[in-house]
Amino acid sequence: MSSGLGGLNKSPHGVVVGLCQLQLPVIETKDQLDAQVDRVCALVGKARRGSTSMDLVVFPEYMLHGLSMDVCDEIMCERDGPIVARLRAACVQHKIWGCFSIMERNPAAPESPFNSGLIFDADGNEVLYYRKLHPWVPVEPWAPGDLGVPVVDGPNGCKLALIICHDGMFPEMAPCGLVDLFVREARLGWGVENNIYQLGHRAYVAVQGGARDCPYTFMHDLVAGKYRLPWEGQVKHTDGRSCGFPAPVREYAPSAAASNGHGDAKK
Repeated sequence: MSSGLGGLNKSPHGVVVGLCQLQLPVIETKDQLDAQVDRVCALVGKARRGSTSMDLVVFPEYMLHGLSMDVCDEIMCERDGPIVARLRAACVQHKIWGCFSIMERNPAAPESPFNSGLIFDADGNEVLYYRKLHPWVPVEPWAPGDLGVPVVDGPNGCKLALIICHDGMFPEMAPCGLVDLFVREARLGWGVENNIYQLGHRAYVAVQGGARDCPYTFMHDLVAGKYRLPWEGQVKHTDGRSCGFPAPVREYAPSAAASNGHGDAKK
């Protein structure tokens, strides 16, 4: 996203992104979590000192909590809590955008936190807030994300979005999330490969404007809440018990409350 010696001489509209690779910790207590936050904040400063032209430093999923899948309330974070405030302050101190990962306390279901991503600008403003839509089943116990894929104005005028890990296994997510300038031109000028347009304008060579129906029954079923595979009853893993998690008893129900940062579930 930049040009010239890895960002040393970036182009006027270039964006220099630093990807932080760090060993994931073992976090079992609040003190261990606090120490890991200190470490991440120190790495924000190291990133800035290492590259004065860097616009955005990106930390990996589980940067604070490790891979324990521990849902202990003591080590969960809140979007407006002290842990996140320290990450925000690090961006301000070092004048750099930062992308961070937290396991976020879920008020509606404390046993099922959210796996959330946050991006702050160099002034400490929250510019992006995202909850992982597709937790890695049956391994991850996180609640399903309910905020869609937000797209924001990033550093130096770029368009920026975030999806997390297993979300990337669903090719529908990236196009709906991030549409950069190279991509915008393609979406306007491509013919054969303009698949997003063609999805809603089938066979426009033969039919004026293309067919704008929805011929896929699974899409209708998803919208109606009736999605079911022909082999549904034969699927072996349908909860997290194979990975040590108890079978859930709550059914998922999207709620308008998601817009103010709180998911919902029905008993």
